Amino acid sequence: MKTENRTLKTEHSLVRERGFTLLEIMVVLFLIALTVGIVSINLRHDSSEIVETEARRFVALVDQMCQESIAQGRVLALTGEGATAYKFVVFGKAKWEAVKQDDIFRRRQLPEGVSLNLDVEDSASDKDKAYLRCEPDGFMTPFSAEFDLEGVRYRVLTNEMREMEISAVQ
Repeated sequence: MKTENRTLKTEHSLVRERGFTLLEIMVVLFLIALTVGIVSINLRHDSSEIVETEARRFVALVDQMCQESIAQGRVLALTGEGATAYKFVVFGKAKWEAVKQDDIFRRRQLPEGVSLNLDVEDSASDKDKAYLRCEPDGFMTPFSAEFDLEGVRYRVLTNEMREMEISAVQ
């Protein structure tokens, strides 16, 4: 009988050592869910913040483009590539050419979901051919640019004096 009792105890303890209890599994799942929740809250950005950041970046790049145009003595421009990107071009050899090998004036892809509506004052009706120009004499084509993400919109307005203003659109 003692031998049989020991055998049962040994088999019983082996069964317990082979698997996890339901409580242990639930604790691990709870910790994973809690971690995922905290990470997703920290990674989620406010739509307003994303759109405003893109509008500010756009203003800084346009201002830099105009300063470079004056410093280099050549016409630089920005043009939209659909509603989700824009690129910088330079007027050379009687046509517009993409700016190459430049970290600042590289093609810019907008973040997922953000769209850009660029309206250049003296452009033709074809918005794909609109060039926001900066010329060596300091002239900049008046424009408006509207950034939108899920109904949150910011607008950049300017005039010939290169004064740009960012405002939230209600």
